[in-house]
Amino acid sequence: MLGFSWGELGLVLVVALLVLKPEDLPDILRKGAKMVRGARGMMDEVTAPMKEILRTVEEETAPLRKIKGDDGNWYETYMAEEKLKITHTPDHERV
Repeated sequence: MLGFSWGELGLVLVVALLVLKPEDLPDILRKGAKMVRGARGMMDEVTAPMKEILRTVEEETAPLRKIKGDDGNWYETYMAEEKLKITHTPDHERV
C-alpha cells in the first residue's frame, strides 16, 4: 500500500493524534481515504485503455511470433532455436 509499512502508518497515526484534535481525526481519515480512492480511480482510467491497447497488440502480433518447423508444427519464436536446432553461419564464414 503505497510503500508504507504498518509501523510507519502507526507512527503517522500517533503523531497525528498528538498534533491534531482527536475529535477531528475521523473526518481527516475519511477525507484521506476519499482522496486515495479518487487517485486509484484516476489511475484505473489511465491504465485501462493502455492495458486494452497492449492486449490488442499482443493478439495482432501473435502470428508474427510463430515459425513453422520442418516437421510442420508451429513454434513460438523464442522456442524456435532450441526446437528446430537452428544454426546461424555468419556470411563471412560461408564459402
